[in-house]
Amino acid sequence: MLAYLTHIKYEDKIQYAPEDVVTLAGTDYMDYFNGRKDRWIKARAITEKKDGKTLERIYREALNKLEAGELSCEELAGTPKYRKLFLHPKYQPKLEKAKNRVEKLALLDFRRFKEARDNGEISVEEAAKIEEYKLVFKYYTIN
Repeated sequence: MLAYLTHIKYEDKIQYAPEDVVTLAGTDYMDYFNGRKDRWIKARAITEKKDGKTLERIYREALNKLEAGELSCEELAGTPKYRKLFLHPKYQPKLEKAKNRVEKLALLDFRRFKEARDNGEISVEEAAKIEEYKLVFKYYTIN
């Protein structure tokens, strides 16, 4: 349980600084951490071989990639790691809802971009560098 406070055994999770763990009673966490750090790091390989990622975790990862514009829903469906989510009765509807939200946002961003471009306020090259137009370039072909 003490290893989990920093996620040291789970390389794919956010790593928290052991210095940030507050000890209220007993042995100072840093003493405990320093004494077991090497064993916990070695346990990473065992943890990865043991069970890998859960579907819930894969879903959250896919959702983050979809919402960040890193992958479209079609690209997710074509990736073996995420494909099983589209066949699962729990995650398929959630992905469809997320897809609709992201595509709606991409359309709204596209309309704003088109208006700004038509008014001479922004060029395609400038827009391509702006984070808020990332979905526009992911979902639309811009000439």
